[in-house]
Amino acid sequence: MKSTKEAIEKLKEILIEKEPRKSELIADFHHKIFKEDCHIGDTVDELLSELAIDMDFYEPNEEWRKQDHSFYGSEYLGEVIKGGLVKLESTFKAELKAGANE
Repeated sequence: MKSTKEAIEKLKEILIEKEPRKSELIADFHHKIFKEDCHIGDTVDELLSELAIDMDFYEPNEEWRKQDHSFYGSEYLGEVIKGGLVKLESTFKAELKAGANE
């Protein structure tokens, strides 16, 4: 990912997709954050890293979630992503404002 806007778009896509595509998008997001050495800016990088780690605990299979209570389903994933989006969108607006003032 090369921008906050792109990260926001990816998260929104994860939010609306259904399984199995949702899990694929989460894996891709995680890969982009940790394997491709994504660097947008310190604040955004930290937010994205936290989100990627939190999304690691998403498990679509209800039976598997029952075996390990650290995993969660789609409903909580939505809350995690929406919370992250609020923070990212706020940061994005601040970046735009700062860019306009330069």
